[in-house]
Amino acid sequence: MQTHDNHILIIAGRRKQVLDHTTQANPGMASYVVDLQDPAAAREFAVRISRDFPALNVLVNNSGIMRAENLLAQPEDLADMEAIVATDLMNGAADPRAMPLGAYIAEVMHLIRTQPEATEICVETVKRLRFAAETGKYEDLFQGFNDAMAQDRP
Repeated sequence: MQTHDNHILIIAGRRKQVLDHTTQANPGMASYVVDLQDPAAAREFAVRISRDFPALNVLVNNSGIMRAENLLAQPEDLADMEAIVATDLMNGAADPRAMPLGAYIAEVMHLIRTQPEATEICVETVKRLRFAAETGKYEDLFQGFNDAMAQDRP
């Protein structure tokens, strides 16, 4: 599958219905169902993508799952930590502070088209977090994020 400007965005996840809804709403996208928690499925996915898109030159890691963690009371096993790499991260889609998926897709596709040599793509809303250390705002943002998360807990 190719778009008119030779750019395509391929998305992957466990939920076919969500993938189909997203690709139908955004022409020029392709999707693959895969559970990346299964090492064999991940390897087979890599083979399929390489075969179907031999000119693929960018990988964006899946968001995975996200569970709130209490670093003062860690469980004995690391199952949650290892599982955190297709979900509505901490109910983020319902969070009014979250960037709508359609806006995210539109901005990412625009950045890919207009910055073909970029080694990193960051939507505008994430830049304050991405560059917090470089701008000297890390401590304030870290504290603000943790305060907001604490307020969201029951």
